[in-house]
Amino acid sequence: MNKESNSYDENLVLEQLKYLGMLEIIRIRREGYPIHFLFKDFVNKFKIIGKFKNYKPDKKEVAR
Repeated sequence: MNKESNSYDENLVLEQLKYLGMLEIIRIRREGYPIHFLFKDFVNKFKIIGKFKNYKPDKKEVAR
């Protein structure tokens, strides 16, 4: 809060990390799950659900 170099409040930093969801992302990554998928990988994995059965690689609007 003082806006000084090399000066920070550890509790404030921890609260900001919690608010951003960073701690949850770290937990998920440690368990080995990816955070981001390539679009084509996402479609290949979830096309069985239905909307992607007729997926064409150049049409990203099917994800909407």
